[in-house]
Amino acid sequence: MCEEELSSTLKRVSGEDLVTNLQRDLASFFEQKYGPLTFQFHSLVPQEHDMARIDLTLNGENKFMRRYVGTAGYMDGHLTMQRVLRLY
Repeated sequence: MCEEELSSTLKRVSGEDLVTNLQRDLASFFEQKYGPLTFQFHSLVPQEHDMARIDLTLNGENKFMRRYVGTAGYMDGHLTMQRVLRLY
């Protein structure tokens, strides 16, 4: 499944705050992409229009590590990531 298909299956849950939704959906997205991971959210700062600035590190088996920064949120209720960079 490509990244667009993965993210399109993750939808905002009404009644939950943006940060809770994004933490759950970003974790689900990256676990579907890379397998079992642990997450460290350095920052997740809500912005306008159901978007937030993100800075997170993923850790997995065999010293797997990735750090992502950028903007994530929901467009038409579906998870989207914009200008997200992988630092390492």
